[in-house]
Amino acid sequence: MLKSGSFLSALAPLFLSMGAQPVIALAQDTAPATQPIPPQTFGVTGDWFGLRIRMANDGLTFAGTIDYDYSKNFIGGISIVNDASRELLNLNITFTTDQLLHWHGGTFFINLQDHEGSNGSTSLAGDAQLFDNQDAPRYIQLSELWYQQLFLDDKFRLKIGRIDSNTEFAQVTNASQFLNSSYGASPAILGLPTIPDAALGANLFWTPDPHFYLGAGSYYANRSDQSLILSGHPNTVDPTSGGMFSILELGAKWNLDKTQLPGRFALGGYDHNGQFERFNGTAQTGAAGMYAMFDQTVWQSSVPDSNRSVGAFAQFSVADSHVALITEQIGTGVQWTGPLPLSSRSSDIFGLGPTWVQFSNQSPTVDRYELAIEGFYKLQLTPWFDVQPDLQYIINPGGTGRPNALVMTVRAELDF
Repeated sequence: MLKSGSFLSALAPLFLSMGAQPVIALAQDTAPATQPIPPQTFGVTGDWFGLRIRMANDGLTFAGTIDYDYSKNFIGGISIVNDASRELLNLNITFTTDQLLHWHGGTFFINLQDHEGSNGSTSLAGDAQLFDNQDAPRYIQLSELWYQQLFLDDKFRLKIGRIDSNTEFAQVTNASQFLNSSYGASPAILGLPTIPDAALGANLFWTPDPHFYLGAGSYYANRSDQSLILSGHPNTVDPTSGGMFSILELGAKWNLDKTQLPGRFALGGYDHNGQFERFNGTAQTGAAGMYAMFDQTVWQSSVPDSNRSVGAFAQFSVADSHVALITEQIGTGVQWTGPLPLSSRSSDIFGLGPTWVQFSNQSPTVDRYELAIEGFYKLQLTPWFDVQPDLQYIINPGGTGRPNALVMTVRAELDF
């Protein structure tokens, strides 16, 4: 069993106060880009007769996406009769202070998020890993609202506000297009404040050179917090009704073959000091765990201005078996950008990989593990619209003894 409050206890003196709740500081390695958006990257609404370009030159950018997912299960699982559809809308504003305020390194960000639709895991497959990373309760919220500041020659970056911690920690770059939730936020990182459960908190990242970073963060992460939630209860999926989630990540970066093949390794640990219920019915204060990630681009096209590449990844995480249903997760795979020679206005991505989880031996599950094997093909039809068919074969869904499932999801994404 992993003890709570060991290596992360060193962060205790860094806790600050935010309103009535304690929130701290420390977290990521690179800052958001502050360069204006090129005209060709604007979405379906265009450049608003040049207004978006002028605003971007002043540090103000608007962006938005809407994702529509449709899923159908063909064998096993819970149901082969029903289907599931959901929509996720994101509308955001970013303001960088360099241009208009002449204040170097400051960034304001706000994102409005609206989620509607049914949950495919609970209605179709019954899997524990959530085969679609959009599955969540219905809600409308300000999913992120934060200010970020660079300082000391941009080697330090402080962010404070409501933050999706998975944009900062435990992020596997070469798994970014997979739909299974485990590839984004490992389910063995118990209580990680990420979609739909972003949380009030703060991060600080130290990047002394391009090859090393150290980040830490702490968040008021629990299901009793209704801050910036306008409708619904997205944070009901959080495992506790109180406490702080703290995390520490150390990473190294490199380039093989000079600058053509970037790679990264990261090692992290987390501690949640909330109140948990054990599987035997007793209470426990705190839970801790660790994770590791590896990303490596193994091939990059030598053609100028080409983004064709092949990237591989691996991830591993562990959690406390007394309180976590999923105690270990291992994921790996490849992501091939540009497998087909398409026109300059189109692009595509192919991905394939398995993600495996082990269930706690103290839980009432029938099976000891779940394995999801995912393959997808994403086709960028225009600069602002793409379609992604995805197929997953799920072995031992949920560990409940249900038959293996075969689930297809089609995602359509429109950029504004």
